[in-house]
Formats: sequence, C-alpha cells, structure tokens
Amino acid sequence: MPTRSGWLAVVGGVLAIVAGRLFGVYELYVLGGGMIAFVLAALAFIRLRPLDLAVQRRVTPVYVHAGDIARVEIGVRNRSKRRTPLIELDDPVSGSGGARLDLAPFAGQSTATATYRLPTHRRGALAIGPLALRRRDVLGVASSTAAGAPSVDLLVYPRWHSVTVPGTATAGGALGDHLRQRALGRTGEEFRSLRAYQPGDDLRSINWRASARSEDLIVRELEAANTRSVVVVLDTAAASHTEDSFEAAIEATASVVLSAVDQRVPLQFATTGGGAMLGASVSADEVLAQLARATPTTTSVPVAEVCTALGSRAEGGIIVLIGGTVSAAAAQSVRYAHGSDALLVVACSVPPPSDLGSGVFIVASPPGADFPTAWHRVVAPRKAMRGSTQMETVR
Repeated sequence: MPTRSGWLAVVGGVLAIVAGRLFGVYELYVLGGGMIAFVLAALAFIRLRPLDLAVQRRVTPVYVHAGDIARVEIGVRNRSKRRTPLIELDDPVSGSGGARLDLAPFAGQSTATATYRLPTHRRGALAIGPLALRRRDVLGVASSTAAGAPSVDLLVYPRWHSVTVPGTATAGGALGDHLRQRALGRTGEEFRSLRAYQPGDDLRSINWRASARSEDLIVRELEAANTRSVVVVLDTAAASHTEDSFEAAIEATASVVLSAVDQRVPLQFATTGGGAMLGASVSADEVLAQLARATPTTTSVPVAEVCTALGSRAEGGIIVLIGGTVSAAAAQSVRYAHGSDALLVVACSVPPPSDLGSGVFIVASPPGADFPTAWHRVVAPRKAMRGSTQMETVR
C-alpha cells in the first residue's frame, strides 16, 4: 500500500493534472501522470517481489522481577536467494510504545539478528507482539507489511527482599525474645546451632566449652526451640487497600515467603482471594507467579476463616498477616485461631492499634517505605558470634 509519501505523491499528481487541465499546460499533465505512474510502479514492484523470511523471537530470561531488564532477540532468516531490502521491525509491548528497529539488507540464505532491551517497571504479564515486518521501496512511496513472530507473554514477578524469618537461628528482636520465652520448658531432640546467650534463655542450654573460648556465653539451640512453622496470609480484599498499598503488600508477601523457602522454614501460604499452598507444595516459582497475577478482590474470605481452613498446621507456629488496613478484631481473631506462638501484622496502608495484646507484633510498611528496615525493627537479625565459636562442632 502507499506510504504517507506515496499518498502525497498521488494527491500531488492529481492536482498537477487538474491544474494542467485548467491552465492548458501540457507539462503539468506529464508531471502529474508521471507521479501517479511512479507510485503504481513501486506498488507493483513490492507486490511482485515478496519477502520470504522465517522469523523467531527469544526473550531472556524466561522471567524477571519488577525493575529488571529483559532482552528480546529477533532472528530473521532470508530463505530466498535475493538480497533483502531495508526491513523495519515493529514489536508492540503492552503498556509502552513497543520497539521499532531497522534491519539492514542482508544476503540470501543467511540470517540477521536484531536485539532490544525491555525494561520492566511493574509486576504482571507483559504482552509482546505480534511482530510485524515492513519493507519500503527505495524512495519510500510504497510499503508492504508481513506478519512475523506471534505474541508471547513475559511474566514479571514482584520485587522481593531477603529478610530474617521468625523462628530461625538468626532471628532476634522483640519477636525473638517473645518466642524464646514461649520455648521455655520445651524439649528438643536435635541440635540446631550455637548462638550468643539472650536474656530469657534456659541456663541449662549454655555450652560451657564454647563459652570458654568466647567473650559471651554461648547456648545450644535445639530444633523444638528454634524451628516453627510460618503461616503467611495475604489479605487481597479491595476494601482494605489502595492501589499503592496493594503493590506494597505483594512485595512484602514475596519477601517473607521466598525468605522462608530459602531458609528452609516450614511454611504455609494462602490468600483471602483463594489459593493455598501447604508444606512441601510451597514452590517459590508458583508463589511468585500467583503474586504476579494477583489483583484486589471484591469478594474475599475473612482472614480468620482462611487460617481455620489451613487446619492444625498453624498451631504453635507464627502467623504473618499482610494487608492494607487490618482491624483490631481481625488481628485478635487470627491470633487465637490456633493458639499460634505469635502474630505479625504487616500493615501496608493504615497501621492497626498498637495495643493488640501479648503476642501481636506490628510492622508498619506503607507504600514507599523500606520494608526490610520496618520488618527488622521487629524481627532483628541476630549478630553473628565472634571468634572460632562460629565453626564449633558439638559432639
């Protein structure tokens, strides 16, 4: 079809013929007819010499986190024996203007590649394509467009931060002190690690041999006092969120869940909008994919019912409730749903009242806040032991 320049040439030719008719100037007839004939010849040339190309698109890596940059590589193979003309590649991308590239002429039976970088700013599915190939004649008055590679989706995972998970050997702070108090009187069957003495630790757990080589008292930490199941519940109710607070909640959820998976903490994960993963079925990739596609829900299950549906697995563990605005009533109902050791309320919009009783800890992380810093105010990373006691082997 004619390009913009081609249509201008046709209009100019018609005007020249009309002017030649009005003023009786023979040269204008010739000029107008020549302009129209030139456009028709260019259209015929492009139509009679179609491109014979095979196109492939490859996106790497297969998934990215928001803020990362993906790489899109387009490979074009010329299956004919003729040299290609200059080819324009137009690859639309949802939420942006897409990519427009020029592919220089290349010989027959050969392959050329074009590459562009694709920034990602928000989580979710990015639709890439369909890719269109456009060629023009030498003067750019006629063009043809052919379909290239089909559309593909790139799933952009949410951002996440590595944080200390409650109940691990590295967890400290107010929550760590609370959990150690809860652990008094429990017995452990398997040694977990050595760590510095904390107020409230059972004196019987002091390792005097290791303490003799350190400036601090060193205690043995057993499995029963150290490892607890963590239940993470994301409240997706639209009524408790703004657009920004929902994104902050998604980022916080990804941080806690993936950190728990990395640190091998027994984990349960669920959302009030449906979809639960229990125990060994919690996969980091599946959680990230679910969070990447998550949207605020107008109908959702109350958080207390979600915890109840998880069954007795939550009993004796730690519940992390992440939402926008969390009411005091909801927090208390979750806290005592299964007699959990503690409840962490991560509020991404409006913090709940601070006087929610013993065992309830609040992490205020509104949009734009540094979530790891807010989290570690409650779950402070415990400092590493000094000297050779870090590598102490207990027999």
